[in-house]
Formats: sequence, structure tokens, C-alpha cells
Amino acid sequence: MLKLFEIFEASTLIIKRNRICWPYSINKVVKEYDFVIIGGGAAGFACAVKLSELSGGDARIAPVNSGPIGGTCVNVGCVPSKALIEAGKLAFESSRTRIQGIRMKTEISFEEVMSWIRRTVNDLRHEKYESLLEKLDGVELIKGRASFRSDSSLTVRQDGRDLEAKGRRYLISTGSRPAVPPIEGLEEAGYVTSDDV
Repeated sequence: MLKLFEIFEASTLIIKRNRICWPYSINKVVKEYDFVIIGGGAAGFACAVKLSELSGGDARIAPVNSGPIGGTCVNVGCVPSKALIEAGKLAFESSRTRIQGIRMKTEISFEEVMSWIRRTVNDLRHEKYESLLEKLDGVELIKGRASFRSDSSLTVRQDGRDLEAKGRRYLISTGSRPAVPPIEGLEEAGYVTSDDV
């Protein structure tokens, strides 16, 4: 923890000198940060929040993310799967009664259920991630795919131009993606991952 505060104190002059310049062509932007976080999932997001808090908002922090912010949990993992499980549970329980002689028919529209889940995911992503990032001092979300140019800078491709981000420190927090097991006949039969639903 002490080293983190030393880094923040040493970075004050760099923060004040931060600027955008156009070194090679009009299509290239260079920005300097104290911390560059590659990945916008739960771990990268938590790191950005904590760094902003610990620095009192003085550190320049750049989370770089190519997909929806929030990562697997809010977008395709925990939140949508639990919402789908809850919908299934309600459908199951509504078709059963404890009183003999009462029968209920449950009509299910999977399309409407999935539409509700997508709205829930979008609302939670905005409430828990996007709106919070906008309020954090010193944090600038960079949308695009990052690749290292050297040990001290990376390139982010966004909207037809390259942004070069130079960081004093980096955190690589790129998360995971579904792995398809090598099961004979799976490709021909077809399969669905959490990213596809």
C-alpha cells in the first residue's frame, strides 16, 4: 500500500503536464496516464475505482475496454443467468398449486423473457458501471482493442484512428471467454455459449 501512495505522489507533475499531441499524423493521438487498465470487467473496474479513491482523484487512470463494460458477470454470466433461472422458477411454481382440484396454465413467451433480461442487464450495466465511471475523478474510459507497442505504450484502435496510451503502470485484466470442448460431433450438432444466448 505504501508503494501505491509513493507512486501517486511522484506522478503529480506528470498529471499536470498531461496533454494531447499529434506526433505523426492527424489520425494518431497520444495520451499519458499514471495507470492503464486493459479490460473493463469486474476486476479492472474495481481497480479503477480503488485507484481513483486512493489518489484522491489526482491520478490519471485509463481503463481500456473493447466490449460492453462490466465483463462476463453483468453482461453474459451471473446477472442474465440468474434472471433466466428466476423466470423459469416463477413459470414452474405458477403452474403448480397446493390445493387439489385447481389447475393453472402458464403461457411463456421466451422472446419476451429474453427482452426483459436484456433490459435488466442494460439497466444494471448503466447503474453499476457506466454512471459510476462518469463520476470518478481522473478516470477516462477508452473504448477499443489494446495491443502493446512497447514496454511503455500501447495502441488502441478506435473509430478509424489509433490512440497511443502511455502508462507509468499497467494492469492486464482481460478476463475470460467461453471455451468449446473438443467433443466429436459437437460442431456438426451445434452448440450455444453464454455469449450467444
